[in-house]
Amino acid sequence: MKKKQEEEKDQSGSLYVSIIAVLILLIAIFGISFATIKFTGRGEESNTIRTGTLRMTYQESTNGIHIEDALPTSDDVGKKLSGVGEYFDFTVGTTISGTATIAYEVSAEKDVNSTLKDDQVKLYLEKKQGATYEEVMAPKVFTPLTKETTWGTEKGTMLLTKGTSTHTENIGYRLRMWIKQDAILDGVGLSFTVRVNVKGGVVTD
Repeated sequence: MKKKQEEEKDQSGSLYVSIIAVLILLIAIFGISFATIKFTGRGEESNTIRTGTLRMTYQESTNGIHIEDALPTSDDVGKKLSGVGEYFDFTVGTTISGTATIAYEVSAEKDVNSTLKDDQVKLYLEKKQGATYEEVMAPKVFTPLTKETTWGTEKGTMLLTKGTSTHTENIGYRLRMWIKQDAILDGVGLSFTVRVNVKGGVVTD
């Protein structure tokens, strides 16, 4: 009888250990899966996500774009702004080993201290193609999202563009921003600042 109780005790202990081991394994698998699916780059000089099959980076040349005490500007002039602080360059880079597709979203997050109204400011985005840049978003007033996207781009930010990558590459973008031509300004010292964010991850079936 005593031997039987000891055997039952051993079996219970083994079952307990097995359950704990399975739980640890499930937690580990879930953690790894989550890490491979989502990427967030938020207005820092360099952000990286790295897994066994891919690496995605978001890098800025400056810390954002800011306009202050500017005059209303036509789209034709705004699209060609090239002075210091009048445009903002950043890069989305992907390094993929094997077969994978990365989807990403580029958005602009308005600084809470901005005093210009959303519909007074226009943003314009270009994508680098060789030695030149091509338009990917025509001049558009700041238009905040009404809800969060699938990839996690937040409500209240403006979605500038979406993209995908299936191979190792560096994707360059240039953002410009100006006060729209017919804006009626009701004060002085008005400003508008945005920070560029990138969100995305691995496309799964």
